[in-house]
Amino acid sequence: MYYFSHSRIHKGFTLIELLVVISIIGILAGLIVVLLNTSRQRGRDSSRISQIRQLQTALAAYQDANGSYPTSLNLLTNYIPAVPSDPNGGSYIYAQQGGGTSYHLGAVLEVYNDALQNDSDATTTSPQFGGATTDCVSGSLDGNPTNERCFDGAPQ
Repeated sequence: MYYFSHSRIHKGFTLIELLVVISIIGILAGLIVVLLNTSRQRGRDSSRISQIRQLQTALAAYQDANGSYPTSLNLLTNYIPAVPSDPNGGSYIYAQQGGGTSYHLGAVLEVYNDALQNDSDATTTSPQFGGATTDCVSGSLDGNPTNERCFDGAPQ
């Protein structure tokens, strides 16, 4: 009985226990931030693809009315309420080609998207994608088809 009467009564947690719990919470918080960031990137990419589709519709209407494609997206004001800009604040890549008979319209996506398998992969080398001149036919800025990020729209 003597042993039990002098046992220490612990109140609270030890420093080690607190550090373990705090580190577990930190790891979980880090995982959530990474997953949330990926979701944001995919959301911005979906917005880019949607806006390029809207621009393609406006370009087709402009071509029907004028017989050629415009030299600049700013000339679409009669066919679209406002020319959209990239969700990160930049502008989309646009180049009239063939004296107005065709065009190249594109954006650099942040993550790989299935829509990249169905884009036009235009063969022009004049537009800049992310600072690197490319035709996007090779599939990516670095030549690796699995790393493709340039979404190309062209007349349908």
